[in-house]
Amino acid sequence: MCSHAYPTNITVDKLMNLNSLNCQSSAQIVQISNDLNEQKKRGIKLNQTKQEIKLDHNVYQGIYAYQNYKTKHMVQDDFAVNFKKYGVRVIKIAFQAIKTSESESGAYYFIFEGHPSTVLYQLKKYFGEKWESEPSFDETSQGNTKLSCVYIG
Repeated sequence: MCSHAYPTNITVDKLMNLNSLNCQSSAQIVQISNDLNEQKKRGIKLNQTKQEIKLDHNVYQGIYAYQNYKTKHMVQDDFAVNFKKYGVRVIKIAFQAIKTSESESGAYYFIFEGHPSTVLYQLKKYFGEKWESEPSFDETSQGNTKLSCVYIG
């Protein structure tokens, strides 16, 4: 039986783990990036009643809103979410594809509710010695925290 015969339900909190927070390779981030690229050929629609989006062969649950932005060199997909994990509340997960004449890359980011120092404190408290890196947290104009991770595609 083909493993892609039926959709797999994935809750969006599974996208956030120690690897994805440390901007290291994460199977879940790679999977949703691939699913996004495949689904864009057919169009992406949010099922607001169920708060989910079907991307390729997977259904991502826990998404309250979806927006797509395009510029000359960038495409961004924003997913409004609302879950608490590792002591922090996540309110947005976004993916960017950046293409110039010289290179192609991608990025993803998490928006956490609260000030960067508070978010970092909670994550360090949860992970303890497993927390190896000092990710780059930025404060948003709304006073929340943005963690950006770039990868070369």
